[in-house]
Amino acid sequence: MERLYQDQEVNVRLRGLDGSAGVRIHLEHQSGAALIVPSCAREIVEGAAVFRLTGFDGVQFTVTVDPGGDHLWLRTSGPSLLLGGQRERKVPRGPDPEPQNRGIRVTGDESTMPIPVDD
Repeated sequence: MERLYQDQEVNVRLRGLDGSAGVRIHLEHQSGAALIVPSCAREIVEGAAVFRLTGFDGVQFTVTVDPGGDHLWLRTSGPSLLLGGQRERKVPRGPDPEPQNRGIRVTGDESTMPIPVDD
């Protein structure tokens, strides 16, 4: 499942928040600056999911999803381009993206799917 949090300038997508494995975080500012973290460990602090990561410019980020999931807090160790020069931002939850149908990739190499060859 994927969640979307967005305001006028910032778009944050979280994938895997409902599972027990790492969470993929995609943070993007309208300027085009982005931070993509393929897998991030979660901490649970007072019922909220908390993620700690480091930006491309060395800025430390703390991403906190409130217990109800309605808002996401972004806090940084210093001003960041990803937050429009701010150090803290509260981002409301947007509509969740529709799940994409991901078909099975078939290459013809599988023993169960041989490619017929005329002799």
